[in-house]
Amino acid sequence: MSEQYLGILATMSRDWPLPGSEVPQERSSASSSGSDWTSRTSSSQGKASTKIYHTTKVLVGNHEHPSKLRWPSFVEPVRPKRGSTYAKPRWERDIRGSEVRRPNHTNKAGQQQHAQEQHDRVRFKHIEKPAPLPSYVAQVAHQLHMVQQTEIEKYLGDPPAGLQLIQLRMVLPRELDSLKVLDETRRSKEVWITRVDWSIIDVHAESMKSLRGALKEINWFMHDMLREDQSRLPRLLLQSPTRATEQSRILLSALRPRVDYAMHLALDTTAAVKKVAASITAELNAQADVILGGIKELEMRAKFGYVQLDHNRSSLGKSVLYGDLEKHFRNYGHHGDTKFESRFLEPHRAELLLLYLLDPANGACGFPESMRESCSVTFSADRLELSADIVGPSAVHPQVAGMRLLEVELEPRLNLITVCPDFTHDWNLSIRSSEHKNVSKIDDKLVMKLSFRPAQRFGPQDVLKQPSIEPFTLGKFGNKVTETRLRTSAIVPWKTTPYLVEIGVTTVWKGINLGIQPRVFWDVQVYGNHWESAVNRVRSDIRRKDWGPDMCDVWTGEEKTMTGRMEGFVKEMLGIQAVLEEYS
Repeated sequence: MSEQYLGILATMSRDWPLPGSEVPQERSSASSSGSDWTSRTSSSQGKASTKIYHTTKVLVGNHEHPSKLRWPSFVEPVRPKRGSTYAKPRWERDIRGSEVRRPNHTNKAGQQQHAQEQHDRVRFKHIEKPAPLPSYVAQVAHQLHMVQQTEIEKYLGDPPAGLQLIQLRMVLPRELDSLKVLDETRRSKEVWITRVDWSIIDVHAESMKSLRGALKEINWFMHDMLREDQSRLPRLLLQSPTRATEQSRILLSALRPRVDYAMHLALDTTAAVKKVAASITAELNAQADVILGGIKELEMRAKFGYVQLDHNRSSLGKSVLYGDLEKHFRNYGHHGDTKFESRFLEPHRAELLLLYLLDPANGACGFPESMRESCSVTFSADRLELSADIVGPSAVHPQVAGMRLLEVELEPRLNLITVCPDFTHDWNLSIRSSEHKNVSKIDDKLVMKLSFRPAQRFGPQDVLKQPSIEPFTLGKFGNKVTETRLRTSAIVPWKTTPYLVEIGVTTVWKGINLGIQPRVFWDVQVYGNHWESAVNRVRSDIRRKDWGPDMCDVWTGEEKTMTGRMEGFVKEMLGIQAVLEEYS
């Protein structure tokens, strides 16, 4: 039998008498170490007396461990009264996991021991366990993976010297901004691709098999480039007359075609809705591969504005019948002679339009209280746009937040212009793509230091009032800035539909020189409340966007066909167009 158990039995025979025998009184005073228990024992005469018993301890490692012995059946522990000298000991685990006795805080030694334990807890709390060493199999697999990655990544650079390589030169349909779009072809087909000029590349391969595989991939890439170029050309759609007839004359003397005479009240819009919806659906389906391809972020917007056509390239004369204009649309758009201007002058009209939408009597806004405002500042430098949101433009100290740097494509992926000669405004549906870039720490600090003077607002009609920018500097990035834009907008829900109407006012300066006279415009945009997330949803198995079957995630509605759901959108666009006609 071990010495620990012999010591326990000896203590039991000495300190704990058998039932019915007299209990010996070994100690008459409390131990200052807090290791004693106060107990009440019942004698055979029914009198109670207080006895002190010593607690058995066993050393476990460097700590005292209480024995697992139980109190005898004739002993009942007593809870000490407040202020009593004898405190009931409590057990706890220390930072090493062993059970130790909590010291008695009634004396100085116990307080010092407690303070030392608290110090050890803080000291060892932040010590992290060392990471387990990987197994031999894991180390070999990691080394093999690193070797394979090195072999693959070598094709992303220039071809090594001293190898007998097959070389082929190719001319692309247009200039290529970066060769990174061909990195997957380099890795999978094991070829080197270098740039000779912006639109000329050289392909180097060690075998004909690799070269043929790379040529197949590059040919498909060139095919997509050609289709993308075709999709970027504006598509002109003619809206059927609702305030005129098919026999009305359209004047072509100005840049924008317009009817000679338009009625004030619109006729039935059913035919116009069906025709435009069918045309938009056909264009979206035809360009779906180009629109949904890639992983860049998309933004889809419908804007009101003016179409501008260069009639010098056509032989239509000064006027044409309404029904004959669509036949000649194929003569436009292929030579840069079709433009769409979405910025209006006279910004005070934006406030009038906003008040009309917020008036409950007009029924144009389903929830006027849900209107929200937005304010931002944007610095444009070629294809880069550095933007930041302004929080509290009418507060005492407007703050800058939400900074982002985007590389935007100059031409939209889709640009469908609906020409409306019997209205003052046309409208278009465009899809633009952009890619997020990292903002340097220097530019981040400079933009965050921008200061503004609050806008003076006194009512709902002043939501579009803008704050004033204090003079600023942007360092090296400021030398590249070609345009500075300060924009405030009000976003209003359109009736009870999922579409929003955004009315914005934009102040534009050339460069970052705020001392020159700026230009002020206003615009009207329409988009779905769900478009931002729906148009950028990506499938996990392929690198392309997923708009659902028949694009039902973007074009929502109760209709089963895409054309039917598109008719709901076009109908709302014509309704907003009629409201905008009053404030043109």
